[in-house]
Amino acid sequence: MNPRQVTRAISKLTIELKDGTRSRFSKPHPEQRKLLSAILGRKKVLGITSRQIGKSTIATAWVYARMLLSQGPLQATLIAHEAEAADRLLKFMRGYQEGLPESLAPTLRASNRKELSFHGSGATARVLTAGGRSGGRSRTNQLLLLDELAFWPGKAQDLLGSVLSTCDHTITGNQIVCLSTPNGPGDVFHGLAQTAMDNPDEWDLLYFPWYEHLSYRATPPPDWRPCTEAVIEAVDLYGLDMAQAYWMHVKVAEYGEERFRKEFSATLEEGFMAGEGQFFTNDELHALSGSLLVATGKERTYEAPQPNTNYILGCDPAGGRGGDDSAIVVLNHRLDVVYVYASNRILPTQLGDKVAEIGNRYNRARVLVERNNHGETVIPRLQALGYGNLWKKDKKDWYTTEVTKLKAFEFACDRVPFVLKGLRDLQLVTQMLLIREKDGKVYHPLGSHDDVCVAWVLAMYAAKHVSAPVQRKTIPSMFLGNQHIL
Repeated sequence: MNPRQVTRAISKLTIELKDGTRSRFSKPHPEQRKLLSAILGRKKVLGITSRQIGKSTIATAWVYARMLLSQGPLQATLIAHEAEAADRLLKFMRGYQEGLPESLAPTLRASNRKELSFHGSGATARVLTAGGRSGGRSRTNQLLLLDELAFWPGKAQDLLGSVLSTCDHTITGNQIVCLSTPNGPGDVFHGLAQTAMDNPDEWDLLYFPWYEHLSYRATPPPDWRPCTEAVIEAVDLYGLDMAQAYWMHVKVAEYGEERFRKEFSATLEEGFMAGEGQFFTNDELHALSGSLLVATGKERTYEAPQPNTNYILGCDPAGGRGGDDSAIVVLNHRLDVVYVYASNRILPTQLGDKVAEIGNRYNRARVLVERNNHGETVIPRLQALGYGNLWKKDKKDWYTTEVTKLKAFEFACDRVPFVLKGLRDLQLVTQMLLIREKDGKVYHPLGSHDDVCVAWVLAMYAAKHVSAPVQRKTIPSMFLGNQHIL
């Protein structure tokens, strides 16, 4: 389908304004234009949005325009999280139909509570509710629009898998669009967002921070100035003007800070934050997540090995048969992240070889591998390869228990302000923001991952016991205790 034809068709549609009148949809606002551009250019689009930016308006306009231009029986399915939202999507579709001049409006074959179809081409759009009887699984689709996925009820992951299987995106003209406000970590939308981040060649991932939306402004009273910590920090980090700051002030008072950050996020990962019980709470860490590039590929090098420099490698092993990643993180003598590896398809014996390869590359780095479970294979493999620079304490390897895990995480957390600029890796920062703590137990939400974060924590903890490198600088003793590695 020619993108220009779709854009031209959308410009002829009308939308209902707040006062009940209708207006030509000829001037979408910037977020809508950005979203439409992505939809017209990619087969799979995932949009992480704030509330009320008009995403459903432009997305349903795209579906209707595709139907209008179709010469054959195009099949589209739109799925909302609740019945009221599904009715609203269908209302948009009917409004586009009713707003066209008779000379352009196709004759309807069906127009009911769940379906809109054209008589001539047979093009059909069904609007369904997630968790309903059919759920969109009973037919082949050319277009899928998945709305507010984060709020789908019940077995949302199973439903998503079934629905995606109805639309083969490799076929020319077929497209999948998923749009949602985030609802915290670990749900089906967060999982799909992580998939999109890991597969940029397959998905176009769009993010819309709230402060870029033109309507999120309010006129402050005379002499008003930001007075709460959250608003003051946002002004400093994102350059808000007074109208934006006052709007945020009002909304935080209305929603509460935690809910505001989810529904009106300022960074890509803020909407997926753990909220209550969050372990890494440094505000600058949240801002950092919005400035890092999306991590692509299983192996990421941020700095090549330098001579006369000590390195530390942390490794969190996994089984290599899907599921959790085996992760490697290498730190330099300033505790900057210089290398990250994450793969769920490397077997423990292969991981031992990989750790040895990377350790040798980085000046025979000091290596700390978790001994638990698959570490029982990785560590002997390293020893068999003759890799001798393995971390031990009192001649014992590292075993992760609830006590040692909390100890290591607390050690790393205390040092975040000192190493913030060197974190570098978005997958690492993302996982750090998801870590929770409750009753002395450190954990990550169901459906999320912590493997890269654990590898980083292990490397940080191992750094406590690394001797000082050549040409070092020292930093305050509060950083690493009695031994400085800088």
